[in-house]
Amino acid sequence: MAEILGKITGTTIAKIISILLPILLTLFPNNTSLISIDQQINNHSGIGASKIIAAFEEKDINAMEELMCYNIKQNTEDLSDKINEMYSCVDGEIVELIETESGSSFSANHGDGKQILQTSINLKIITTKKEYNVGVVWETVNTIQTEETGIRSIVLLEKSTTDNNYKKLFEIKATEGVSGWHE
Repeated sequence: MAEILGKITGTTIAKIISILLPILLTLFPNNTSLISIDQQINNHSGIGASKIIAAFEEKDINAMEELMCYNIKQNTEDLSDKINEMYSCVDGEIVELIETESGSSFSANHGDGKQILQTSINLKIITTKKEYNVGVVWETVNTIQTEETGIRSIVLLEKSTTDNNYKKLFEIKATEGVSGWHE
């Protein structure tokens, strides 16, 4: 038995979970623990960052809009135009677009399996003309309203050419629950 357990690795466990989780969610669709695990696996900040990077590189309005949380989609007038306006603020051709860091910005459990986890995603855009920073609050887990996962806030900042300060150029954000509890 010890020999078998010694051969089980984190990768093996992850594979087992990825096989069992869809079955368990089918059997127990309202189990908030299973929903949380599924969202943490399939919606973590690394996935969010790569999708945001791809949308910026392609200036894909639909892809970026799809990444927005339900609150933004419902409460932002002319969201497609706003996203296009954000893309237009980036001056020059993109030379480099990378994730610089990510971290936890908000995490809360309110009993009864209610859980929200938001992480920060920071991207650096270097163009042929300027340098920018993109700050995102990414909702990884929401066991109350799963459609609220995704971008809760996105801010585009331009780096000064004379010092290391940044100036806010553009922001799209949810009307509530940015780095805080919401239902």
